Amino acid sequence: MMTNLSTIREKVKKRMAIVQSRQKKRYDRHRRQVKFTVGDPVLVYHPIRKTGRATKFLHRYFGPYRIVRRVSDLNFIVEPLYGKKKNQDCVHVSHLKPFRHSAPSGKVSVKSPVAKTPVSIIKKKQTLENQVKEKTPKVVR
Repeated sequence: MMTNLSTIREKVKKRMAIVQSRQKKRYDRHRRQVKFTVGDPVLVYHPIRKTGRATKFLHRYFGPYRIVRRVSDLNFIVEPLYGKKKNQDCVHVSHLKPFRHSAPSGKVSVKSPVAKTPVSIIKKKQTLENQVKEKTPKVVR
């Protein structure tokens, strides 16, 4: 019985190595190579669920955060960019997304209401009065 257990263990070890390498290949197919450095602004993925609300309408990424320290190739210590600086968290690289500041692109024109001069208002009133006079029939007595 002892000889059978040792041979079974060896077979299991070989099988586990094959399965692990297959899982690693499958994982690496969809893994994206992202490089973050200390000080980079990032968004952190933190899904929330609320009863009575659809999850597609809830925010999934929160931030911006700043990378404080690199723990390993895959883990980073982040802290909020604004607010309390003491709230630090260790986050896996798959839950990080680079934060890009949204700057207005191109020409952005905001039209403010133009104050009308009294002369232009008077001219409009006169044209309206002339139009009304033209449309009303003349009364002959």
